[in-house]
Amino acid sequence: MASKIHSLAPQHPPGRISQPSVPLCVDLDGTLLKTDLLLEQLVVLLRTRPMALFGLFWLAFTQGLAAFKRSLADQVSLNVTTLPYHKPLLNYLEQQARKRPLWLCTGTDQHLAEAVARHLRLFDGVIGSDGTTNMTGHNKAQHLLKRFGSAGFDYIGNEKKDLAIWQHSRRALVVTRSRQFARWVRNHANLRGIFWTKPLAAKHYIKAVRAHQWSKNVLILVPLLLGHGSLQPQTIGLALATLVAFCALASATYIFNDLMDLESDRQHHEKRNRPYASGQISLTTALALIPALLMGCLLIASQLPTAVGLTMLLYGVVTLSYTLWLKHQMLIDVFVLAGLYTLRIVIGMMIVGGPPSFWLMAFSLFFFLSLAMAKRVTEITNKLRLQPKVVRVRGYQPQDNPLLTMYGSGCGIVSTLIITLYINSEKVRTLYALPELLWLLCPVLLFWLARVWMLTYRGELHEDPVLFAIRDRTSQVLIGLSALIVLLAANGEVWFG
Repeated sequence: MASKIHSLAPQHPPGRISQPSVPLCVDLDGTLLKTDLLLEQLVVLLRTRPMALFGLFWLAFTQGLAAFKRSLADQVSLNVTTLPYHKPLLNYLEQQARKRPLWLCTGTDQHLAEAVARHLRLFDGVIGSDGTTNMTGHNKAQHLLKRFGSAGFDYIGNEKKDLAIWQHSRRALVVTRSRQFARWVRNHANLRGIFWTKPLAAKHYIKAVRAHQWSKNVLILVPLLLGHGSLQPQTIGLALATLVAFCALASATYIFNDLMDLESDRQHHEKRNRPYASGQISLTTALALIPALLMGCLLIASQLPTAVGLTMLLYGVVTLSYTLWLKHQMLIDVFVLAGLYTLRIVIGMMIVGGPPSFWLMAFSLFFFLSLAMAKRVTEITNKLRLQPKVVRVRGYQPQDNPLLTMYGSGCGIVSTLIITLYINSEKVRTLYALPELLWLLCPVLLFWLARVWMLTYRGELHEDPVLFAIRDRTSQVLIGLSALIVLLAANGEVWFG
Protein backbone atom coordinates (compact mmCIF):
# COMPACT_ATOMS: atom_id res chain seq x y z
CA MET A 1 0.00 0.00 0.00
CA ALA A 2 1.28 3.44 -0.89
CA SER A 3 2.12 5.67 2.03
CA LYS A 4 -0.65 8.00 3.18
CA ILE A 5 1.80 10.32 4.96
CA HIS A 6 3.77 13.06 3.31
CA SER A 7 6.11 15.19 5.37
CA LEU A 8 6.01 18.92 4.80
CA ALA A 9 8.00 20.03 7.83
CA PRO A 10 10.75 21.86 5.85
CA GLN A 11 8.12 24.26 4.50
CA HIS A 12 7.10 25.46 7.94
CA PRO A 13 7.50 29.14 8.83
CA PRO A 14 10.32 29.93 11.28
CA GLY A 15 9.75 30.35 14.97
CA ARG A 16 8.15 27.00 15.90
CA ILE A 17 9.01 25.79 19.37
CA SER A 18 11.03 22.59 19.31
CA GLN A 19 9.64 20.66 22.28
CA PRO A 20 7.13 17.83 21.61
CA SER A 21 3.48 18.81 21.87
CA VAL A 22 0.07 17.40 21.00
CA PRO A 23 -0.42 17.64 17.21
CA LEU A 24 -3.47 19.31 15.75
CA CYS A 25 -5.14 17.33 12.94
CA VAL A 26 -7.32 19.30 10.52
CA ASP A 27 -9.99 18.07 8.16
CA LEU A 28 -10.11 19.67 4.70
CA ASP A 29 -13.51 19.50 2.97
CA GLY A 30 -16.09 21.60 4.79
CA THR A 31 -13.60 22.46 7.52
CA LEU A 32 -10.48 24.22 6.27
CA LEU A 33 -12.27 24.69 2.96
CA LYS A 34 -15.82 25.97 2.54
CA THR A 35 -16.31 23.53 -0.31
CA ASP A 36 -15.91 19.86 -1.23
CA LEU A 37 -12.92 19.10 -3.45
CA LEU A 38 -14.47 15.90 -4.80
CA LEU A 39 -17.41 17.87 -6.18
CA GLU A 40 -15.08 20.63 -7.38
CA GLN A 41 -13.15 18.08 -9.43
CA LEU A 42 -16.31 16.49 -10.82
CA VAL A 43 -17.55 19.91 -11.95
CA VAL A 44 -14.27 20.58 -13.75
CA LEU A 45 -14.41 17.17 -15.42
CA LEU A 46 -18.02 17.78 -16.45
CA ARG A 47 -16.92 21.00 -18.12
CA THR A 48 -13.79 19.66 -19.81
CA ARG A 49 -14.30 15.92 -20.40
CA PRO A 50 -17.88 14.91 -19.55
CA MET A 51 -17.65 11.45 -21.16
CA ALA A 52 -14.87 10.52 -18.73
CA LEU A 53 -17.42 10.57 -15.90
CA PHE A 54 -18.88 7.24 -17.02
CA GLY A 55 -15.53 5.49 -16.67
CA LEU A 56 -14.96 7.07 -13.28
CA PHE A 57 -18.29 5.97 -11.86
CA TRP A 58 -17.66 2.44 -13.13
CA LEU A 59 -14.28 2.54 -11.39
CA ALA A 60 -15.98 3.59 -8.15
CA PHE A 61 -18.43 0.69 -8.49
CA THR A 62 -15.77 -1.92 -9.20
CA GLN A 63 -12.75 -0.73 -7.17
CA GLY A 64 -14.13 1.63 -4.55
CA LEU A 65 -14.04 5.32 -3.67
CA ALA A 66 -10.29 5.51 -3.05
CA ALA A 67 -9.49 4.33 -6.59
CA PHE A 68 -12.18 6.71 -7.89
CA LYS A 69 -10.58 9.66 -6.07
CA ARG A 70 -7.09 8.78 -7.28
CA SER A 71 -8.18 8.52 -10.91
CA LEU A 72 -10.11 11.78 -10.61
CA ALA A 73 -7.10 13.57 -9.10
CA ASP A 74 -4.92 12.30 -11.96
CA GLN A 75 -7.34 13.65 -14.57
CA VAL A 76 -8.30 17.00 -13.03
CA SER A 77 -6.08 19.85 -11.92
CA LEU A 78 -7.54 22.39 -9.49
CA ASN A 79 -6.22 25.86 -8.79
CA VAL A 80 -5.83 25.55 -5.01
CA THR A 81 -4.81 29.20 -4.62
CA THR A 82 -8.32 30.49 -5.33
CA LEU A 83 -10.32 27.98 -3.30
CA PRO A 84 -12.62 29.41 -0.57
CA TYR A 85 -10.68 28.83 2.64
CA HIS A 86 -12.24 29.29 6.07
CA LYS A 87 -10.35 32.44 7.08
CA PRO A 88 -10.99 32.44 10.86
CA LEU A 89 -9.77 28.85 11.03
CA LEU A 90 -6.81 29.65 8.80
CA ASN A 91 -5.82 32.50 11.11
CA TYR A 92 -6.07 30.13 14.08
CA LEU A 93 -3.87 27.56 12.34
CA GLU A 94 -1.24 30.17 11.58
CA GLN A 95 -1.04 30.88 15.30
CA GLN A 96 -0.98 27.19 16.22
CA ALA A 97 1.76 26.47 13.66
CA ARG A 98 4.30 28.12 15.99
CA LYS A 99 3.21 26.06 18.99
CA ARG A 100 2.70 22.49 17.78
CA PRO A 101 2.70 20.20 14.72
CA LEU A 102 -0.19 20.52 12.26
CA TRP A 103 -1.44 17.64 10.13
CA LEU A 104 -3.86 17.85 7.24
CA CYS A 105 -6.08 14.76 7.52
CA THR A 106 -8.63 14.31 4.77
CA GLY A 107 -10.60 11.93 2.62
CA THR A 108 -9.43 13.90 -0.41
CA ASP A 109 -6.84 12.15 -2.53
CA GLN A 110 -3.29 12.48 -1.24
CA HIS A 111 -1.99 14.26 -4.35
CA LEU A 112 -4.57 17.05 -4.18
CA ALA A 113 -4.29 17.37 -0.40
CA GLU A 114 -0.53 17.80 -0.75
CA ALA A 115 -1.08 20.59 -3.28
CA VAL A 116 -3.25 22.42 -0.72
CA ALA A 117 -0.64 21.90 1.99
CA ARG A 118 2.15 23.20 -0.22
CA HIS A 119 0.11 26.31 -0.95
CA LEU A 120 -0.64 27.06 2.71
CA ARG A 121 2.83 26.13 4.05
CA LEU A 122 1.41 25.32 7.49
CA PHE A 123 1.38 21.54 7.79
CA ASP A 124 4.02 19.08 8.95
CA GLY A 125 2.34 16.23 7.12
CA VAL A 126 -0.63 15.12 5.06
CA ILE A 127 -2.82 12.06 5.52
CA GLY A 128 -5.19 11.42 2.63
CA SER A 129 -6.77 8.72 0.47
CA ASP A 130 -4.07 6.82 -1.40
CA GLY A 131 -5.94 4.98 -4.17
CA THR A 132 -6.54 1.94 -1.97
CA THR A 133 -7.87 3.25 1.35
CA ASN A 134 -10.57 5.91 1.54
CA MET A 135 -9.34 8.03 4.45
CA THR A 136 -12.68 9.02 5.99
CA GLY A 137 -14.59 8.16 9.17
CA HIS A 138 -13.44 4.89 10.75
CA ASN A 139 -10.42 4.51 8.46
CA LYS A 140 -9.13 7.96 9.37
CA ALA A 141 -9.79 7.34 13.07
CA GLN A 142 -7.81 4.08 13.05
CA HIS A 143 -4.93 5.67 11.21
CA LEU A 144 -4.68 8.61 13.64
CA LEU A 145 -5.04 6.29 16.62
CA LYS A 146 -2.21 4.12 15.35
CA ARG A 147 0.05 7.06 14.65
CA PHE A 148 -0.61 9.34 17.64
CA GLY A 149 -2.27 7.05 20.17
CA SER A 150 -5.49 7.53 22.12
CA ALA A 151 -5.94 11.16 23.21
CA GLY A 152 -2.63 11.90 21.51
CA PHE A 153 -4.00 14.49 19.10
CA ASP A 154 -6.63 17.19 18.72
CA TYR A 155 -8.96 17.12 15.74
CA ILE A 156 -10.95 19.78 13.84
CA GLY A 157 -13.91 18.48 11.82
CA ASN A 158 -17.33 19.49 10.62
CA GLU A 159 -19.69 16.50 10.29
CA LYS A 160 -21.14 13.55 12.19
CA LYS A 161 -18.85 10.95 10.64
CA ASP A 162 -15.97 12.78 12.40
CA LEU A 163 -17.32 11.48 15.71
CA ALA A 164 -15.30 8.28 15.17
CA ILE A 165 -12.19 10.48 15.26
CA TRP A 166 -13.27 12.85 18.04
CA GLN A 167 -13.87 9.90 20.38
CA HIS A 168 -10.15 9.03 20.16
CA SER A 169 -8.86 12.60 20.26
CA ARG A 170 -7.81 14.62 23.26
CA ARG A 171 -9.92 17.61 22.22
CA ALA A 172 -12.58 18.17 19.59
CA LEU A 173 -12.87 21.37 17.61
CA VAL A 174 -15.76 22.02 15.24
CA VAL A 175 -16.49 24.15 12.19
CA THR A 176 -20.24 24.58 11.87
CA ARG A 177 -23.14 26.97 11.39
CA SER A 178 -25.52 24.79 13.41
CA ARG A 179 -25.86 25.25 17.17
CA GLN A 180 -27.72 21.95 17.32
CA PHE A 181 -24.75 20.15 15.80
CA ALA A 182 -22.37 21.88 18.22
CA ARG A 183 -24.49 20.65 21.14
CA TRP A 184 -24.49 17.13 19.70
CA VAL A 185 -20.68 17.12 19.50
CA ARG A 186 -20.44 18.47 23.05
CA ASN A 187 -22.60 15.57 24.28
CA HIS A 188 -20.45 12.94 22.55
CA ALA A 189 -16.89 14.32 22.68
CA ASN A 190 -14.59 16.68 24.56
CA LEU A 191 -15.56 19.80 22.61
CA ARG A 192 -13.16 22.66 23.29
CA GLY A 193 -13.57 25.02 20.36
CA ILE A 194 -16.12 26.12 17.78
CA PHE A 195 -15.48 28.06 14.58
CA TRP A 196 -18.82 29.48 13.54
CA THR A 197 -19.80 30.05 9.95
CA LYS A 198 -22.65 32.38 9.03
CA PRO A 199 -26.04 30.66 9.20
CA LEU A 200 -28.00 30.48 5.97
CA ALA A 201 -31.15 32.57 5.63
CA ALA A 202 -33.81 32.81 2.95
CA LYS A 203 -31.93 35.71 1.32
CA HIS A 204 -28.94 33.46 0.69
CA TYR A 205 -31.04 30.92 -1.20
CA ILE A 206 -32.71 33.73 -3.13
CA LYS A 207 -29.26 34.88 -4.15
CA ALA A 208 -28.21 31.31 -4.91
CA VAL A 209 -30.96 30.89 -7.52
CA ARG A 210 -30.14 34.35 -8.90
CA ALA A 211 -33.65 35.61 -8.31
CA HIS A 212 -32.53 39.12 -9.28
CA GLN A 213 -32.20 37.80 -12.84
CA TRP A 214 -35.92 37.02 -12.94
CA SER A 215 -36.57 40.65 -13.79
CA LYS A 216 -35.32 39.89 -17.31
CA ASN A 217 -38.15 37.40 -17.76
CA VAL A 218 -40.71 40.21 -17.54
CA LEU A 219 -39.96 40.52 -21.27
CA ILE A 220 -42.44 37.64 -21.66
CA LEU A 221 -45.20 40.05 -20.66
CA VAL A 222 -44.23 42.79 -23.13
CA PRO A 223 -46.37 41.44 -26.02
CA LEU A 224 -49.36 41.34 -23.66
CA LEU A 225 -48.88 44.97 -22.70
CA LEU A 226 -48.52 45.98 -26.36
CA GLY A 227 -51.32 43.74 -27.59
CA HIS A 228 -53.84 46.59 -27.92
CA GLY A 229 -56.68 44.29 -26.97
CA SER A 230 -58.61 43.38 -23.87
CA LEU A 231 -56.71 40.83 -21.89
CA GLN A 232 -58.72 37.78 -20.95
CA PRO A 233 -58.20 36.29 -17.45
CA GLN A 234 -57.20 33.01 -19.12
CA THR A 235 -54.45 34.76 -21.11
CA ILE A 236 -53.18 36.57 -18.03
CA GLY A 237 -53.12 33.31 -16.05
CA LEU A 238 -51.27 31.56 -18.86
CA ALA A 239 -48.72 34.36 -19.03
CA LEU A 240 -48.07 34.30 -15.29
CA ALA A 241 -47.72 30.49 -15.27
CA THR A 242 -45.26 30.76 -18.16
CA LEU A 243 -43.35 33.44 -16.29
CA VAL A 244 -43.01 31.23 -13.19
CA ALA A 245 -41.92 28.22 -15.26
CA PHE A 246 -39.39 30.32 -17.15
CA CYS A 247 -37.97 31.74 -13.91
CA ALA A 248 -37.42 28.17 -12.63
CA LEU A 249 -35.75 27.19 -15.91
CA ALA A 250 -33.58 30.31 -15.95
CA SER A 251 -32.46 29.75 -12.34
CA ALA A 252 -31.45 26.16 -13.13
CA THR A 253 -29.37 27.35 -16.08
CA TYR A 254 -27.80 30.16 -14.03
CA ILE A 255 -26.78 27.72 -11.29
CA PHE A 256 -25.28 25.37 -13.88
CA ASN A 257 -23.41 28.33 -15.37
CA ASP A 258 -22.09 29.29 -11.92
CA LEU A 259 -20.78 25.75 -11.41
CA MET A 260 -19.04 25.74 -14.77
CA ASP A 261 -17.46 29.14 -14.02
CA LEU A 262 -16.31 28.46 -10.46
CA GLU A 263 -12.61 28.96 -11.09
CA SER A 264 -12.98 32.02 -13.34
CA ASP A 265 -15.50 33.57 -10.93
CA ARG A 266 -13.02 33.19 -8.07
CA GLN A 267 -10.50 35.24 -10.04
CA HIS A 268 -13.04 37.99 -10.75
CA HIS A 269 -13.17 41.07 -8.51
CA GLU A 270 -16.99 40.86 -8.09
CA LYS A 271 -18.05 37.37 -9.12
CA ARG A 272 -15.82 35.74 -6.47
CA ASN A 273 -18.52 36.75 -3.96
CA ARG A 274 -21.19 34.67 -5.68
CA PRO A 275 -22.70 32.02 -3.36
CA TYR A 276 -21.01 28.98 -4.92
CA ALA A 277 -17.66 30.57 -5.76
CA SER A 278 -17.33 31.92 -2.20
CA GLY A 279 -18.45 28.68 -0.57
CA GLN A 280 -21.42 30.38 1.10
CA ILE A 281 -23.73 27.78 -0.48
CA SER A 282 -22.41 24.23 -0.87
CA LEU A 283 -22.02 22.56 -4.25
CA THR A 284 -24.25 19.77 -2.91
CA THR A 285 -27.06 22.30 -2.54
CA ALA A 286 -26.42 23.57 -6.07
CA LEU A 287 -26.57 20.07 -7.52
CA ALA A 288 -29.85 19.47 -5.68
CA LEU A 289 -31.40 22.77 -6.76
CA ILE A 290 -30.87 22.20 -10.49
CA PRO A 291 -33.09 19.08 -10.82
CA ALA A 292 -35.62 20.50 -8.35
CA LEU A 293 -36.01 23.69 -10.40
CA LEU A 294 -36.15 21.75 -13.68
CA MET A 295 -38.83 19.48 -12.25
CA GLY A 296 -40.89 22.48 -11.17
CA CYS A 297 -40.50 23.99 -14.63
CA LEU A 298 -41.52 20.72 -16.28
CA LEU A 299 -44.64 20.36 -14.13
CA ILE A 300 -45.84 23.85 -15.06
CA ALA A 301 -44.78 23.55 -18.70
CA SER A 302 -46.83 20.37 -19.06
CA GLN A 303 -49.93 22.58 -18.62
CA LEU A 304 -48.81 25.17 -21.18
CA PRO A 305 -49.34 25.15 -24.95
CA THR A 306 -46.98 22.75 -26.72
CA ALA A 307 -45.35 25.55 -28.74
CA VAL A 308 -44.51 27.47 -25.55
CA GLY A 309 -43.05 24.36 -23.93
CA LEU A 310 -40.91 23.57 -26.98
CA THR A 311 -39.63 27.15 -27.14
CA MET A 312 -38.64 26.95 -23.48
CA LEU A 313 -36.84 23.69 -24.25
CA LEU A 314 -35.01 25.48 -27.07
CA TYR A 315 -34.02 28.22 -24.60
CA GLY A 316 -32.62 25.60 -22.22
CA VAL A 317 -30.61 23.82 -24.92
CA VAL A 318 -29.17 27.06 -26.32
CA THR A 319 -28.31 28.30 -22.82
CA LEU A 320 -26.55 25.02 -22.05
CA SER A 321 -24.59 25.31 -25.30
CA TYR A 322 -23.73 28.91 -24.44
CA THR A 323 -22.44 27.92 -21.00
CA LEU A 324 -20.29 25.06 -22.26
CA TRP A 325 -18.97 26.48 -25.52
CA LEU A 326 -20.67 29.37 -27.32
CA LYS A 327 -19.76 32.08 -24.80
CA HIS A 328 -16.12 31.64 -25.75
CA GLN A 329 -16.77 32.13 -29.49
CA MET A 330 -16.13 35.63 -30.82
CA LEU A 331 -19.32 37.45 -31.91
CA ILE A 332 -21.37 34.24 -31.76
CA ASP A 333 -21.68 34.81 -28.01
CA VAL A 334 -23.30 38.25 -28.31
CA PHE A 335 -25.68 37.12 -31.05
CA VAL A 336 -26.74 34.18 -28.88
CA LEU A 337 -27.34 36.49 -25.90
CA ALA A 338 -29.45 38.80 -28.04
CA GLY A 339 -31.34 35.78 -29.37
CA LEU A 340 -32.06 34.50 -25.85
CA TYR A 341 -33.57 37.85 -24.86
CA THR A 342 -35.62 37.95 -28.05
CA LEU A 343 -36.81 34.41 -27.38
CA ARG A 344 -38.55 35.70 -24.27
CA ILE A 345 -40.45 38.15 -26.46
CA VAL A 346 -41.35 35.31 -28.83
CA ILE A 347 -42.83 33.28 -25.97
CA GLY A 348 -44.96 36.28 -25.00
CA MET A 349 -46.21 36.52 -28.59
CA MET A 350 -47.21 32.86 -28.51
CA ILE A 351 -49.28 33.47 -25.40
CA VAL A 352 -51.07 36.45 -26.94
CA GLY A 353 -51.73 34.51 -30.13
CA GLY A 354 -52.10 35.84 -33.63
CA PRO A 355 -49.31 36.65 -36.09
CA PRO A 356 -45.94 37.62 -34.59
CA SER A 357 -44.99 41.30 -34.70
CA PHE A 358 -42.19 41.88 -37.21
CA TRP A 359 -41.49 45.30 -35.70
CA LEU A 360 -41.15 44.04 -32.15
CA MET A 361 -38.91 41.15 -33.25
CA ALA A 362 -36.64 43.42 -35.29
CA PHE A 363 -36.39 46.02 -32.52
CA SER A 364 -35.64 43.37 -29.88
CA LEU A 365 -32.87 41.76 -31.90
CA PHE A 366 -30.93 44.98 -32.57
CA PHE A 367 -31.62 46.49 -29.13
CA PHE A 368 -30.43 43.44 -27.21
CA LEU A 369 -27.49 42.93 -29.56
CA SER A 370 -26.39 46.43 -28.59
CA LEU A 371 -26.67 45.58 -24.89
CA ALA A 372 -24.87 42.24 -25.34
CA MET A 373 -21.93 44.03 -26.94
CA ALA A 374 -21.92 46.60 -24.14
CA LYS A 375 -21.73 43.71 -21.69
CA ARG A 376 -18.75 42.22 -23.49
CA VAL A 377 -16.92 45.56 -23.81
CA THR A 378 -17.38 46.10 -20.07
CA GLU A 379 -15.99 42.65 -19.26
CA ILE A 380 -12.93 43.26 -21.43
CA THR A 381 -12.38 46.70 -19.87
CA ASN A 382 -12.63 45.34 -16.33
CA LYS A 383 -10.27 42.48 -17.16
CA LEU A 384 -7.70 44.90 -18.59
CA ARG A 385 -7.97 47.08 -15.50
CA LEU A 386 -6.99 44.14 -13.27
CA GLN A 387 -4.65 42.40 -15.71
CA PRO A 388 -3.18 44.99 -18.12
CA LYS A 389 -1.15 42.37 -19.99
CA VAL A 390 -4.02 39.96 -20.64
CA VAL A 391 -4.07 38.88 -24.30
CA ARG A 392 -7.50 37.24 -24.47
CA VAL A 393 -10.85 37.64 -22.73
CA ARG A 394 -13.07 34.75 -23.76
CA GLY A 395 -12.94 34.92 -27.56
CA TYR A 396 -11.81 38.54 -27.77
CA GLN A 397 -8.57 40.49 -27.74
CA PRO A 398 -8.17 43.87 -26.00
CA GLN A 399 -7.87 45.68 -29.33
CA ASP A 400 -11.37 44.46 -30.26
CA ASN A 401 -12.99 46.91 -27.84
CA PRO A 402 -13.21 49.89 -30.25
CA LEU A 403 -14.83 47.72 -32.92
CA LEU A 404 -17.30 46.21 -30.46
CA THR A 405 -18.16 49.71 -29.25
CA MET A 406 -18.79 50.84 -32.81
CA TYR A 407 -20.91 47.79 -33.68
CA GLY A 408 -22.85 47.95 -30.41
CA SER A 409 -23.66 51.65 -30.56
CA GLY A 410 -24.62 51.20 -34.23
CA CYS A 411 -27.06 48.42 -33.33
CA GLY A 412 -28.62 50.74 -30.75
CA ILE A 413 -29.15 53.43 -33.38
CA VAL A 414 -30.69 50.85 -35.74
CA SER A 415 -33.14 49.80 -33.02
CA THR A 416 -34.26 53.43 -32.74
CA LEU A 417 -34.57 53.65 -36.52
CA ILE A 418 -36.88 50.64 -36.46
CA ILE A 419 -39.18 52.54 -34.08
CA THR A 420 -39.32 55.49 -36.48
CA LEU A 421 -40.24 53.18 -39.37
CA TYR A 422 -42.87 51.54 -37.19
CA ILE A 423 -44.40 54.90 -36.30
CA ASN A 424 -44.74 55.68 -40.01
CA SER A 425 -46.42 52.38 -40.83
CA GLU A 426 -50.11 52.15 -41.59
CA LYS A 427 -50.64 49.68 -38.75
CA VAL A 428 -49.81 52.27 -36.11
CA ARG A 429 -52.72 54.54 -37.05
CA THR A 430 -55.17 51.69 -36.42
CA LEU A 431 -53.66 50.83 -33.02
CA TYR A 432 -52.98 54.23 -31.44
CA ALA A 433 -55.32 57.16 -30.88
CA LEU A 434 -52.47 59.70 -30.97
CA PRO A 435 -49.62 57.98 -32.85
CA GLU A 436 -47.68 61.26 -33.16
CA LEU A 437 -46.82 61.00 -29.46
CA LEU A 438 -44.76 57.89 -30.19
CA TRP A 439 -42.09 60.11 -31.76
CA LEU A 440 -41.15 61.09 -28.21
CA LEU A 441 -39.88 57.54 -27.69
CA CYS A 442 -37.01 58.14 -30.10
CA PRO A 443 -35.14 60.86 -28.14
CA VAL A 444 -35.78 58.99 -24.89
CA LEU A 445 -34.32 55.75 -26.28
CA LEU A 446 -31.42 57.51 -27.99
CA PHE A 447 -30.55 59.35 -24.77
CA TRP A 448 -30.59 56.11 -22.78
CA LEU A 449 -28.49 54.21 -25.30
CA ALA A 450 -26.02 57.08 -25.57
CA ARG A 451 -25.71 57.14 -21.78
CA VAL A 452 -25.18 53.36 -21.63
CA TRP A 453 -22.40 53.52 -24.20
CA MET A 454 -20.79 56.54 -22.56
CA LEU A 455 -20.64 54.62 -19.27
CA THR A 456 -19.40 51.56 -21.13
CA TYR A 457 -16.62 53.57 -22.78
CA ARG A 458 -15.59 54.94 -19.37
CA GLY A 459 -15.65 51.48 -17.80
CA GLU A 460 -18.40 52.51 -15.37
CA LEU A 461 -21.20 50.24 -16.59
CA HIS A 462 -22.33 47.19 -14.64
CA GLU A 463 -21.35 44.03 -16.51
CA ASP A 464 -25.01 43.22 -17.08
CA PRO A 465 -26.68 46.20 -18.84
CA VAL A 466 -30.18 44.80 -18.34
CA LEU A 467 -29.70 44.66 -14.57
CA PHE A 468 -28.13 48.11 -14.78
CA ALA A 469 -31.30 49.42 -16.44
CA ILE A 470 -33.46 47.92 -13.71
CA ARG A 471 -31.40 49.31 -10.83
CA ASP A 472 -30.27 52.66 -12.26
CA ARG A 473 -32.44 55.58 -11.14
CA THR A 474 -32.12 57.49 -14.43
CA SER A 475 -33.03 54.36 -16.37
CA GLN A 476 -36.06 53.81 -14.15
CA VAL A 477 -37.29 57.33 -14.87
CA LEU A 478 -36.81 56.89 -18.62
CA ILE A 479 -38.58 53.50 -18.59
CA GLY A 480 -41.50 55.06 -16.74
CA LEU A 481 -41.56 57.99 -19.17
CA SER A 482 -41.59 55.59 -22.14
CA ALA A 483 -44.48 53.63 -20.66
CA LEU A 484 -46.39 56.88 -20.10
CA ILE A 485 -45.80 57.95 -23.72
CA VAL A 486 -47.13 54.64 -25.05
CA LEU A 487 -50.13 54.81 -22.71
CA LEU A 488 -50.99 58.37 -23.79
CA ALA A 489 -50.55 57.49 -27.46
CA ALA A 490 -52.92 54.55 -27.12
CA ASN A 491 -55.61 56.23 -24.98
CA GLY A 492 -54.96 59.95 -25.25
CA GLU A 493 -57.98 60.67 -27.45
CA VAL A 494 -60.27 59.06 -24.89
CA TRP A 495 -58.71 60.94 -21.98
CA PHE A 496 -58.28 64.34 -23.62
CA GLY A 497 -61.08 64.26 -26.20
